[in-house]
Amino acid sequence: MTSLQRKNEVQYLVKYNVEQFVFEPNSQATWRKISDRLNYILAREANVEDFKVLCDSTNNGPGNDLWVEAQVKFEGDSDFTNLSLRVSA
Repeated sequence: MTSLQRKNEVQYLVKYNVEQFVFEPNSQATWRKISDRLNYILAREANVEDFKVLCDSTNNGPGNDLWVEAQVKFEGDSDFTNLSLRVSA
């Protein structure tokens, strides 16, 4: 599997799991659920060396838009890849 295929696979996993919360309230409880789910998934992904998920009050506020940022470092890469997603109902 190429590096680009690995990145696309992880990006799809992140996007798919975040979209499950599209009709949830934009609240701290939802942010925590999303962070927990993505941390669980990325920790078990074989080609991910390191990662950080950001979904809290620093990138979300009142309103319907839900923002999720994930920084992922793949095996063999020297830099992190940034994934930014916005979900709105």
